[in-house]
Amino acid sequence: MSRSTRTNGATRLVVLDKREAILNAAVSVFAQKGFFNSKVADIAGEAGIADGTVYLYFKSKDEI
Repeated sequence: MSRSTRTNGATRLVVLDKREAILNAAVSVFAQKGFFNSKVADIAGEAGIADGTVYLYFKSKDEI
């Protein structure tokens, strides 16, 4: 979740939406390239976010 100690409902919704977008992008990328041939950068690109943003929500590709 967010690193902020004070979050409101809207902030939590944005975090959950972004996490869901990353998961959906990962499913698409894994289906196209396979897990081992996929990179976090591929997932980020599919989700329309910066590569580093993925790591705010997941520790690694394995965690996704």
